[in-house]
Amino acid sequence: MQVNKSGSSRSYDLKGFPTGVENAPILLTEAIINKKDLVLPVTTLSNKKVLYTFGEDFGTISLNGIIFLGKVGGDNAGISAVLDWYGENSVGNKTSPTASKLSLPGKKALSIYVVGITLNQPNHQNNYIPFTITATEA
Repeated sequence: MQVNKSGSSRSYDLKGFPTGVENAPILLTEAIINKKDLVLPVTTLSNKKVLYTFGEDFGTISLNGIIFLGKVGGDNAGISAVLDWYGENSVGNKTSPTASKLSLPGKKALSIYVVGITLNQPNHQNNYIPFTITATEA
């Protein structure tokens, strides 16, 4: 993970995404970006191979992170903050899709549509919950 000029340890920045609550940071740790072309491979009756291309398909993005839970017995406000952000930014909760901005290391940015979220099994030993935000490239 790298530290930027503002002192944040975020390599990835998702516009408006919460950074955490008191003593319980929320970190985006990984962005997995898949891009592919739309193609149709065809083999003819004479065994000739033809590849039809139709441009670029929507890219898919998985943003992985962890929500630290803070002190034992706390209110787990980090979970609520992530779920609230998802509720405000998911394309299913809007009348028309609005893209979110994902900044990547190296000054690269993508416009994405947020389409899903998964909260994984808590890690009780280290007191955090891993999560994945699923998106498609705008």
